[in-house]
Amino acid sequence: MALKTRSAPGAAPRGAPHTSPYAAALSVVGWLLLLLGERIAGMPALTALVAAATLAVVGWRVALWVLATGDRKRPSLALLVLAVVGAVAFALCLAATAAGREMLGIGAAKAGAQDVFGDVVGVGWVVLMLMSLLPTLLAEIALAGQHRAARVEPRRVMAAVSAGIALALAASYGALFTFAAGRADVKVDFSYFRTAKPGESTRKIVATLEDPLKVTAFFPDLNEVGAEVHKYLRDLAGGSDLIDVRVVDPDLYPEEAKAASVTPRTGKGTVVVAYADQKQTFDLDVELKKAQPKLKTLDGEFQKALLAVVRPKRTAYLTVGHDELNTVKESAEGRGGSALKKVLEWQGYLVKDLGMAQGLGREIPDDATVVFVIGPRKPFLPEELEALEAYADRGGRLFLALDPEGGVDQAPLAGLAGLSWQKGTLCNDKYYRPLRRNDADRASIGTDRFSSHPSVSTVSQAGKQGAVFFYGAAGLDKLDAKDEAYKIDFTVKAMTGTWLDLDGNFKLDKDAEKQATYNLVAAVSRAVTPPEGAPASATAEMRAVVVGDAEAFADAWIVGMGQQGQVGLTANGALFGDSVRWLGGEESFIGAVETTEDVPIEHTKGSDQLWFYLCIVGVPGLVGGLGFLLARRSRREGAPGAGRAADRPRDLEARAPRGAVVADTDEGEPAAAGDAAEPEADAGGEGDAARDERDAGDASAGPDDAGSADEPDEPEPEPEPETTKPAPEGGKRRSGKSQGRRK
Repeated sequence: MALKTRSAPGAAPRGAPHTSPYAAALSVVGWLLLLLGERIAGMPALTALVAAATLAVVGWRVALWVLATGDRKRPSLALLVLAVVGAVAFALCLAATAAGREMLGIGAAKAGAQDVFGDVVGVGWVVLMLMSLLPTLLAEIALAGQHRAARVEPRRVMAAVSAGIALALAASYGALFTFAAGRADVKVDFSYFRTAKPGESTRKIVATLEDPLKVTAFFPDLNEVGAEVHKYLRDLAGGSDLIDVRVVDPDLYPEEAKAASVTPRTGKGTVVVAYADQKQTFDLDVELKKAQPKLKTLDGEFQKALLAVVRPKRTAYLTVGHDELNTVKESAEGRGGSALKKVLEWQGYLVKDLGMAQGLGREIPDDATVVFVIGPRKPFLPEELEALEAYADRGGRLFLALDPEGGVDQAPLAGLAGLSWQKGTLCNDKYYRPLRRNDADRASIGTDRFSSHPSVSTVSQAGKQGAVFFYGAAGLDKLDAKDEAYKIDFTVKAMTGTWLDLDGNFKLDKDAEKQATYNLVAAVSRAVTPPEGAPASATAEMRAVVVGDAEAFADAWIVGMGQQGQVGLTANGALFGDSVRWLGGEESFIGAVETTEDVPIEHTKGSDQLWFYLCIVGVPGLVGGLGFLLARRSRREGAPGAGRAADRPRDLEARAPRGAVVADTDEGEPAAAGDAAEPEADAGGEGDAARDERDAGDASAGPDDAGSADEPDEPEPEPEPETTKPAPEGGKRRSGKSQGRRK
């Protein structure tokens, strides 16, 4: 006979919901709309909608709390408080806006002044928002399994709320720490520091000296910077009798400092390089921290001063008036020519402009060592081209960097060196530098294919680390009419798989375009007749370096990132420097300049995305997953009676009296614990242990063994029949104690 269950005191009828997850979902949607309204649609567009959602959530929670009874009361109150906290956060968020400030009578913060109100309110609404959302979501998750249960577990829900608050406080602590660190004016430098050693190029220059070189470093006694400079100079001297190195304290030897034009106690140390009747100086800070950037490039600084005294001044003329790269000072895309001017100055050149006023249309000045034409975007006049050709015919030196993207025919300039150029842009879909993150990046090709020519010595010796990049280059080839007169060496070639893009779509159109080997840089020489008055043994030679892309020597690519003025930090800068050395007849000086400057780290789009998702999703997900697994494991190990749940139905049947039927409830479910009490010991004193032992004996004997020889001599007395009284209607079956004991 099925028995009915009796409801627990204070419990609502089964099926009555104690809360609703839609309120939490509405809160999340409201905050998302608020963020979208700030960043996309503008705050006024969604303010009313978000405010209505916030008030609806609070009203919803109030209604649920009023209707809640018994065990539902406490969780409903907690969720109501969290909803109110969310409403306060929304109010603070509105107060931080311009409209909110105006309503409160608080003006906008002045430029450069600290906005205390904005900082406090901005931090406050974020913290309160986290303390409202996170506990609410965790509480709803805890209630999800009890949504329609007859009873809820308040302690379980409150534990979830406490965990959410702790998580929100931890997130707020991290955010506040980051906020405070961003406002603190503290800088810590973990970069590696080591003073540069004498480089290969500097040692080659010193080896050509014919007269004594005197180097005097004026630094205070026992100064760290002076010791670093002395170590560099001592290493450079290397036992040579032609180099005299001294470190002098200007305060102890004021007369010598005055003779060298050094003023003591200026906070600066001075290095004086003297050769024959020439003298050059450069300064360094006496404090090690301030002097570290210059000590890292000390070899370049010293070489610049050395070249200024060991050889006569040389002049580099840069053409102007055709929108050349060297006339552009600043550009958002990095197109500028100030860096290449610094390279020339570092090599001891005096840099001058060459336009129509300086003789470009008539005759190139006689003091011109090298003439540079860097990326013209306007055509040269015939008179200007004739002047350049006449300069080349008398043994002049030309550096011609073409700019195929300028829309100007570059053939006349390339023809000065016996070359032709191919219209179009070279592209490669494997070897390129990602800049714009689209197909146009295929025109930013890179290569490490170099010849053995002296003008590419540094980059060719660097291997893969010496790869140079070109940004919209044209291909070069020989001009048939001048093949025999010119000695042409294509020093840099494009990588395999490069094609000449003719239609500007940066894609390989196999019908009209083909992949081939293209030349990017050429070193050209040609024997010429010596000028009048030259010795009979004298020989003259025209030299030219032609590059298919002028953008390769723009400021953004010729020097290191963030280190404007520090030369030789990139392969493109080394290519330009070696080319200038060869054009000036100083190929014996070609070599690497030692530097300990930090190499800039470049990120690709894929690596940036990977690190972003690892930091934002991967690490929190890993920590959360480990925490979830550990919590589940500890909960299972700490649960009472763990591992015995599967045995409970069998235990109930085994422990029930023989012949008795376990009663069910009206819904057909087994009776709850305590509904059918376990029978107690009978009148004969037989307890649970005795019955279990007896039942075990009965189970071992089969149904046909009643009269077998194994039966004991004294038969076991049969238990008296049990009587079970029906339970009163609406109640549960009484236990054996209330029904009377077995007789």
